Amino acid sequence: MEAVPFEREALQNEYALIQMQTALPKGILAGEAFEYPATSLLQQTGGVGFHYEGWWADPNFTRLMVPEQRMQWGDLEGGPMVLQSRGHHHAYPSLAHRMARELAEPLTEDFYFSLLVKYEGLDKNDFFALWFDDVAGSKGSSHSRVPNFGLKEKRFFARFEVNQEGFSAGLIDGECFLLVGRVMKEQSSYFNRLEIWVNPVGERSETPDAVVELGKGAKKLNAVHVLGMRIGQYTEVGDSLFVDRLVLGKTFESVTQPVE
Repeated sequence: MEAVPFEREALQNEYALIQMQTALPKGILAGEAFEYPATSLLQQTGGVGFHYEGWWADPNFTRLMVPEQRMQWGDLEGGPMVLQSRGHHHAYPSLAHRMARELAEPLTEDFYFSLLVKYEGLDKNDFFALWFDDVAGSKGSSHSRVPNFGLKEKRFFARFEVNQEGFSAGLIDGECFLLVGRVMKEQSSYFNRLEIWVNPVGERSETPDAVVELGKGAKKLNAVHVLGMRIGQYTEVGDSLFVDRLVLGKTFESVTQPVE
């Protein structure tokens, strides 16, 4: 017979409790609360609505951690763990892609997303983007011609391509924000319209803070198979991006309402 230490059982029970108290709402298309019994995101396979192969992530720049205080905006609260991504390193490509994951089912219709995000060390050179594409590409591939949402020049932005951007409110260093976006097919067979909200209060689904239409140089996407995040080339090594409660849903309410 083999004895099982009580402490090991206690840790498993504690992790099971964390999973029961997830920050993800029900009835969503996909979601990730970054709650794992590990410090690395690489090959982690949890969340909702994602492919079984798990995340690709560079452990030199990303880690899972327990913050002193949970990320929160209004009634929305993140989980006990968050994703931390550090700034760019000069030895890496000019635009290093930090993480990506394939969805279990492709998104072929309009969808919304929300993300709790906080940045420490903010200045005008910093860049972060959440992107949506039909292929993951290689680790150094650019996803600059597909839907991107994030921060640039100390403001939130949405864009299909670099030369066609819509900006929203500015960020405050070290403050948690709720970033909400919509990717749409407006009378088209491919996604051609982006909408963005920052810290929306009340019923704001019809009043986005910025709108971007598809330009000539952008990629025409019929379906989204992969999502990912990246950091810009001028982001300092000492900077940190904190992310929690990534949610994709069919309605504005599904991604902005707190867990019941």
